Amino acid sequence: MKYLQNISIPSISSGLTSESHRGEGRWERNVLNALLTNGKTVHTTRHIWDAPEPRPANLYDGLNEAWMQESVLLVHGAGRSLYIERDDARAYIVHFYETPFGQAAEDFKRYLSQGRIVATVCTFNPYIYNKLAQPFGAQNVYRTPGPTVPYTVDDADNFRKPNVTWIYRNFREFLEDKPGEIATLFRFLAPVLQKEPDMRVSIVIGLWDSVRFGTSPSIDELREWALGFPVMNEFKHLFDRIDFYVSVHWKDILALLSETRWIISPAEPAAAPVYEAAMFGIPTIVNNGISPLMTLTGSTLFPEVLTAPRQINAPFLNTLDKLQNDHAFYRKAGDAYRKYVKENATFKVYTEQLDKIVQERGWDK
Repeated sequence: MKYLQNISIPSISSGLTSESHRGEGRWERNVLNALLTNGKTVHTTRHIWDAPEPRPANLYDGLNEAWMQESVLLVHGAGRSLYIERDDARAYIVHFYETPFGQAAEDFKRYLSQGRIVATVCTFNPYIYNKLAQPFGAQNVYRTPGPTVPYTVDDADNFRKPNVTWIYRNFREFLEDKPGEIATLFRFLAPVLQKEPDMRVSIVIGLWDSVRFGTSPSIDELREWALGFPVMNEFKHLFDRIDFYVSVHWKDILALLSETRWIISPAEPAAAPVYEAAMFGIPTIVNNGISPLMTLTGSTLFPEVLTAPRQINAPFLNTLDKLQNDHAFYRKAGDAYRKYVKENATFKVYTEQLDKIVQERGWDK
């Protein structure tokens, strides 16, 4: 059995952990990286390897026609399309962040009637999970958090690391639409920064947030734009303690998190930052409605999960305060997050999950 992967990006020109892809693009690269580093034989739906380093020996760069009938295709589907380019693969594992509709749903049912397809989903988000399980059968929908981190750093204790980091792709929204909450956050941070001269505020702004500039902005342009909002006038004395990042390579995101104490951005339903922080034992405050660490019934997957509304308010800041001042609390929560990720969402575990699906379905025979 071989794995065939659909790659939607034009090419990989600087390695599997480089560039700032998020969402589908990062999922595709991490899936490929997970399979290759765990010894699986992979071919791709098109030529993609243009990186200067040698191509991995177990990667066939492009479609190998001789392998098609023994290949399981891995693809990131979307609402309007399953993005299945070949009808002659052995089977299909389609990952969803949204539910298929129209022709995509009909195509899924057709492959399902042939015993050749399953869906994967990264969270127990009821809107997505149930919308897949109801028409296609729960037995055909697998929850796989995905290849979110290469490994976990088991001896990391980030309790007094220098950075507090805004990591979610929502800084522009809060700055433009919720300036009062930005002020609340910096009023909380100001006395902490005063007590700790080495502490810094790191703010990651994705290109999704910075398209207003028309082109990829420089750090100086972003800094001038962000600190020029009226709400920031009160905090001019902190400006030399704030660092901005844009279009950050994924490997550099992980490096930044390795030096991060806690996450200061209100959580979105998206999965990646929670897992990436947990790689280093950082316990993230997750959305109390929908998050990758919630069950279908709205409870948490393990007792130590920290939740709050998607707001910078008293519950959110009270938890940050406890993470700042209670080392035992920080370690207990952080160790639980890391343990969960180690057992469910590393490259190694994801590859094992795929192999298990293939074996259960008999697609390896």
